[in-house]
Amino acid sequence: MQPAIAPSRLAFLAAFVALIALALLWHGPIAQPQNYHDFADKRTWNDVPHAADVLSNLPFLLAGVLGLIVALQMPRAAPSRAAWGLFFVAVAMTSAGSAFYHWEPDDFGLAIDRLPIAWACAWITCALLAERVDARLGGPLAQALGFGLATLSVWLWYSGAAAGDGDLRVYLFVQFLPIALIPLVCALTRPGILAASDWYGAIGLYLAAKVFEVLDAQTYSALAGLVSGHTLKHLLAAAAAFWLAWRLARRVVPGD
Repeated sequence: MQPAIAPSRLAFLAAFVALIALALLWHGPIAQPQNYHDFADKRTWNDVPHAADVLSNLPFLLAGVLGLIVALQMPRAAPSRAAWGLFFVAVAMTSAGSAFYHWEPDDFGLAIDRLPIAWACAWITCALLAERVDARLGGPLAQALGFGLATLSVWLWYSGAAAGDGDLRVYLFVQFLPIALIPLVCALTRPGILAASDWYGAIGLYLAAKVFEVLDAQTYSALAGLVSGHTLKHLLAAAAAFWLAWRLARRVVPGD
């Protein structure tokens, strides 16, 4: 099966990905901040510790299940069907992984949290590239390679952290590659199942989630202890998954 874009544009995309990887390599190790596990909202509710951060993961399960139902309704010939299905499975798994971590935050729990997030990022990249660049990039080999790289990225950080020198570079590459690729791929290729505006909506929600993650304590203080930035991060990231599921549902014609 031939790529959907000209070889020169495909080479440009490959060079862009390589440039990101080289920039991270040149940057040097990126350590986990020492205070990462110190979240602003420590309230307990009905014996659930850190209740807001634990319970705000439920929308990931709902979004994942809804998205998986939509993905299964896609035509079997759709090159991104399997990748979308795997993405939404990973979103659903994020609900359990993140709740486990926030129950008692530590590095082990964070590794469990990050695994399905990394898988979701890898498989949404496969879905994007399968729809707009080359159908083979959503196939079993690409899915397996994405799974392997995502898993490796978390293991490299966790094994290093256990020795006192964890490095987040590969994990950050996996997590932010789709965000970096989406605008470029949309600019260089024809629309797939999703329009560029659908992708941009998801990016906007996810980037807002990352902003609130950074402003966890500041948000909690500004809102007089009503809700923390990290809790809002969960809700906004889940909203990005809901958005993608909804847009796919609007654009997919069920069938074989």
